[in-house]
Amino acid sequence: MLNKKLLLASIILGANILSANVLDKKGKKYISWGYNNSTYTNSDIHLKGDGYDYTIYDVEATDRQSDPKLRYLFEITIPQYNLHMGYFFDDRQSIAFEIDHMKYVVKSPQVVKIDGKDHQGNDNDNGTVQLKDFLAFEHTDGLNYFNIAYNYHKPLITDKSVKNALSGFVGIGAGIVIPRSNVTLVGHSARQDAFKLAGYGAHLETGLVYDFLENYFFIFEYKKGYMDMPAVSTSPSTSDEASHDFVFSETSFSLGYMF
Repeated sequence: MLNKKLLLASIILGANILSANVLDKKGKKYISWGYNNSTYTNSDIHLKGDGYDYTIYDVEATDRQSDPKLRYLFEITIPQYNLHMGYFFDDRQSIAFEIDHMKYVVKSPQVVKIDGKDHQGNDNDNGTVQLKDFLAFEHTDGLNYFNIAYNYHKPLITDKSVKNALSGFVGIGAGIVIPRSNVTLVGHSARQDAFKLAGYGAHLETGLVYDFLENYFFIFEYKKGYMDMPAVSTSPSTSDEASHDFVFSETSFSLGYMF
């Protein structure tokens, strides 16, 4: 009798798996992990503290990709990564909590315009400065964007059994920026390297999702957004601070699981 019950349960379970529709997502949760690259528009960076208050203009920055190394299979938070956790409240609409760990590095060497009294005591009036010998400025551990995003999904291609499907989505999100800013003012012995709530961001997003094996999916995503960071720490002293804002673009590729 027990064997017959086990056989019946196996048949029912197998039928459910075979009839699974990967587009039936209402009430389901998901988690995904992947990696990103990002670009940034040039920005004006305002730095101030005891004895100095100046702005450097049109500063160019880039992300910092980690070299491929086997150890990153275990130290997965070192490269630029994305961790997203979401919920479908119907088959087409989802909401997600997203952590985008990007990196922002001011390029050096580069010559930029400067105005104001710098940290070396010089008064500048439409002058220029070589950043290589003056300032190191980066958010590399990282430019951490914690956000909530809403997405609308639309199926594009499915197979006959609906066990594999390609969908597109569009969405909007907003959140806070908590960077770990690595800043060195040349000539200052104190170097900042700590996490701090420095600002906020907002973005639009779109992408493609490929659902397979009932519960798994790949996701390609593109984001375009704006970050304003008025409270960047530049040293352990609370009087030393920087501010800047910029537009960012981010592409990412992730693997996810739905349950």
